[in-house]
Amino acid sequence: MVMQKCYNKGIFTCISRHGVPKKRFETDASAISAAKIINEINIHLPTKLVGYKCTHCHGYHLTTNFKRIRK
Repeated sequence: MVMQKCYNKGIFTCISRHGVPKKRFETDASAISAAKIINEINIHLPTKLVGYKCTHCHGYHLTTNFKRIRK
């Protein structure tokens, strides 16, 4: 997976595969809380959002992961 980088209005930003700028969070807590809110809305989807630290901009972004089925 290739991460694209660019400057958007003078601010360094990361771009997704679809060409959309990724939302950047300053702290891991803010990324996790945003992911929790979105995951509560989309309960029935097989995926969930999780936060991760970006190695390019050193901020936090959200990505999708498949949910684990607990037995």
